[in-house]
Amino acid sequence: MIKDCEECGESFECKIVTRRFCSNSCSSTNSNRKRGKTYYDFICVNCGKSFRDTRPKRSACSHKCSAEYRNEEGNFGMRGYVGGKAEFRRRLKKGVKESWTEERLESHRGKGNPMYGIPTPHSKGGYREDLGHFVRSTWEANMCRVLIAQGIKYEYESRTFKLSCGSTYTPDIYLIEEDEYWEIKGQCYPVGINKFLNFTEEYPDINIKMIGLEAYKQFKRIYGKLVLWEGRI
Repeated sequence: MIKDCEECGESFECKIVTRRFCSNSCSSTNSNRKRGKTYYDFICVNCGKSFRDTRPKRSACSHKCSAEYRNEEGNFGMRGYVGGKAEFRRRLKKGVKESWTEERLESHRGKGNPMYGIPTPHSKGGYREDLGHFVRSTWEANMCRVLIAQGIKYEYESRTFKLSCGSTYTPDIYLIEEDEYWEIKGQCYPVGINKFLNFTEEYPDINIKMIGLEAYKQFKRIYGKLVLWEGRI
């Protein structure tokens, strides 16, 4: 029996008369929309394709892409040091550019950004007495303490770079003697990824690393009991 899916409209073959959708995905999408759930747009870190999901924290479009991305040799991606392989960076940048047009980027700037005025899950900005300066999150505070424990001199948000798109980019931490910047990221959204990749492309001589979730956890395992560590993660 050939029927038309009530969600996507595609024709599909089925043996059950009461079947309404061509796949579990279409069935879930229809059910979630009726229940008023919000959909979020993402770019897959493995294949670079855009996809939607009701969960606000997704990095891969499928289990297959997630496994391929994690198992790719030398590629730590958003969960570790962003650098990875050139092919991954090319795919991701292409996917982000195709998904985030100039009009869409403009609509998400300032108060148009869905995260405007909403603190990130790990964020607890403020002045830290032991550091002697302001930080924007507990993650940044902890990484500064790690550097102090290592005897590494650093500066916090010491330099702002202009980008060709008209916006600016300010790395979180600058390691003075190493001449290296650190960007601390708990979650990577398309706009943030696009901005970071634009920066690395326009300033290829600047040495910068992005500290993601896995790298952050490694630092905690080593320094969690040696410094004043904030937060559960």
